[in-house]
Amino acid sequence: MTTVKPMPKLNWPACVGCGYCCIKALCILGEMMVGGLPERMRGSHCPSLYWTGDKYRCRLAEVSELARRELSIDAGCCSGLNSWRNNIKRRTKT
Repeated sequence: MTTVKPMPKLNWPACVGCGYCCIKALCILGEMMVGGLPERMRGSHCPSLYWTGDKYRCRLAEVSELARRELSIDAGCCSGLNSWRNNIKRRTKT
């Protein structure tokens, strides 16, 4: 059995669940999932991303610690261009 090491603590602002990273670009796991869907079923963002009513969450990260670590979920916000952090809402357009 493989033990997943804890993610190192980075000096980034905490993730607030604004959806910026996942809506702007699919991660490699999202690409693999969407790549398997017919063109007509592909949405504007990863099918694992969902809105809870107050923030975005990733289903892959909820069921897989390995996915969570690989995608640096909760490692913090590393995007200096992210203006969504201060306006968390459900996004219909990017």
